[in-house]
Amino acid sequence: MPDKSDKTEEIRGLLRKKKSRVHMLGVCGVGMAGLAFLLRKKGLNVTGCDQSPNQLAGWLKQRGIPVSAGHDPAHIAGADWIIRSSAVPETDPELKAARRAGKKIFQRGLVLAEIASSADSICVSGTHGKTTTTAMIAHILKKAGLKPSFSIGGEATALGGVAGHGPGGKIVLEADESDGTIAFYKPLISVITNIEFDHAEHFKDLGSLKECFARFARGTRRRVVYCIDDREAARIMKRFNPALSYGFSPGANLRIRQWKDRPNGLTCSLEHDNIRLGRIQLTVPGRHNALNAAAACAAGLELGIPFATIAAALAEFQPVARRFEKIVQTKDLLVISDYAHHPTEIAALLKAARALKRKRWLAVFQPHRYSRTKALGRFFPPAFDGVNELIICPVYEASENIISGGTSWDLYEKFREYGKIKTFCARSLRQAWDYLKAKAEPGDGILIIGAGSIVQIAKWAKEEAGKKAIGKLNPARIWQAGLKKLNLKNSLVRYKQPMALKTTLRVGGTADIYIEAGDPADLALVLSWAGQNGVPVRIIGSGSNVLASDLGVRGIVLRLKGASWRNFRREKNGLILAGAGVGLQGLVAWATKQKITGTEFLAGIPGTVGGAARMNAGAWGREFADIVKWVRVMEMSGKTRLLGKSRLGFAYRSCKGLENRIVLEAALSLQGGKAGIISRKTSEIMRRRKWMGAIRSAGSIFKNPKTGHAGRLIENAGLKGRMIGGAKITDQHANIIATNNRAIASDVLALAGIARNEVKIKLGVNLTTEIECLE
Repeated sequence: MPDKSDKTEEIRGLLRKKKSRVHMLGVCGVGMAGLAFLLRKKGLNVTGCDQSPNQLAGWLKQRGIPVSAGHDPAHIAGADWIIRSSAVPETDPELKAARRAGKKIFQRGLVLAEIASSADSICVSGTHGKTTTTAMIAHILKKAGLKPSFSIGGEATALGGVAGHGPGGKIVLEADESDGTIAFYKPLISVITNIEFDHAEHFKDLGSLKECFARFARGTRRRVVYCIDDREAARIMKRFNPALSYGFSPGANLRIRQWKDRPNGLTCSLEHDNIRLGRIQLTVPGRHNALNAAAACAAGLELGIPFATIAAALAEFQPVARRFEKIVQTKDLLVISDYAHHPTEIAALLKAARALKRKRWLAVFQPHRYSRTKALGRFFPPAFDGVNELIICPVYEASENIISGGTSWDLYEKFREYGKIKTFCARSLRQAWDYLKAKAEPGDGILIIGAGSIVQIAKWAKEEAGKKAIGKLNPARIWQAGLKKLNLKNSLVRYKQPMALKTTLRVGGTADIYIEAGDPADLALVLSWAGQNGVPVRIIGSGSNVLASDLGVRGIVLRLKGASWRNFRREKNGLILAGAGVGLQGLVAWATKQKITGTEFLAGIPGTVGGAARMNAGAWGREFADIVKWVRVMEMSGKTRLLGKSRLGFAYRSCKGLENRIVLEAALSLQGGKAGIISRKTSEIMRRRKWMGAIRSAGSIFKNPKTGHAGRLIENAGLKGRMIGGAKITDQHANIIATNNRAIASDVLALAGIARNEVKIKLGVNLTTEIECLE
């Protein structure tokens, strides 16, 4: 809990100094933006900055509060005092400069606590529901003509934004418990919606969180309103009087009866000490929203507002942004965006969503904070019951450093163990949305869930799904029509091609378009057309060093197949010309038969000449760059050119000169040798690699760092033999992941992600992937 010591008087004095300048670090956080507005209305000169300015930057600027992008020590010049968001780390250069300059620095929550304590404040706190409840109370007071000020932890369009100012003397505040500062509030009326363990980054256990709420209740000057249905809140409130309870329980002072969800909201009746008050209706569904409305009603009654006025206000209440927000609602598709990020909130969201009777529910979830993901990981899977398909995006870190067990990969493992929900991993928000819009069918519902940057998916959905019919969301259908006009003569074209059949890992989703180009002319046609139409193109060889995402591969997956790409010939100058489609084992066998040495290190490596050149394949101290003289390529425009070795830019397991180019053939510089020596060397290498022939793998997952071997590092991190779903870090070599018939690509992604993170956390080494991820 923050050390307030004697800061109360200090903050109180600063708030009284009109025209003094306060500078706010992280001002585009919703709580910080609301506080900035209130301080501006108090007559202070407010400035702010944020590392990631969002739409609230514009909202603040419109209200006379300048916002700078990024954090810079120069920002604090002339500031009398500083307010920092809890999301700003101690290492922040601007914060460090402020400390060096001797500036007075305060947490946001402490300043808001002083505002609450010196006014007729109604402060709402609780693990869940506080934003909606705060907005409801502010709306009720406005409709009652009390002209309140308010600050809410969400964007309430109907109220004018995250904060507002009124001359009525009352102020409605959302009191955030996440950093413990609610312990210092002294509100006129407090509301506790519920208490459940959360914010593991600050509270060590439920007991410390409960003590924080108990101090909040003790500091209340007039009345505590609490939910009697919530076990922990009820236990705390046994010690406090006067208090006003609400809930479904028979013992509630304000009891909810006859609750019923409807397609466009809910209805219920309320009783006060067994006397019927009347019915209320809301435009949002869910038992949790009935409780939120009861809490708001209790606060309103305590302020002397007639029930009829309260009921009328609630009937027209519009939800805060991202609280069961229906951002797309067409005859074919419903898309709901919700801030839920705790298992209990997600379960409540799903319960409300199921009442809407969609054909399927597809969901995308961005976990919020590594600490929460680790602490509550096992509770997330059952919270998603009722979802037909779930995509997990990378954790929104909220300024936290990565921790063992707290990543999206660790959370995916929990879902795999749970086994009841079809779950995939996305490596980015964009990938998740591209999959969802391709997957959606008429009658579906999509849930966008989380408290971080996942709001970007909601924006994309509104821009795209809100303006186009569901059948036009996937551009692959347009691409297909264009491709048919090319009249390819020697190529195979397939749509929605399962990529598991085309890779050695035998996992992955479908490619929008799969083409096996039969000759250079067809290849040039495809590349030229793709470039003109903005269609992504990914090239694969034998599929031995790639992982195709479960979410599919957008655009074209291209493979060179046929006699045109498998040519072998020896030039007069001694160079060996090998087509891009020549298999490495065929090359090794041919060289051995011709008594040519130099290819032995490639024995047992699956793949083609084209793939070996692009990845600079290697083993046993040698690499493909050692034997290459030049490479003939085709540009993505369809034009061909020859690149000498000096222009190829070979490096460890990479070739910069071949990026965004397609290998057509390579000239290899090889020497004659003795058949017996070549054969024995090849046989020995094949013997050592024999075990790999019995498994499904993509070879090495990571490149070896300069500090050692990736496999040894993964083993030292304690991960050899680790298994997720049908994928396993092999016992023979920790840098190789093998799959079985139960495996999906997300199993491999999760294992690789956990291995990379654990090696970084435990050993301080960054691993770089060697396999190519197709998505």
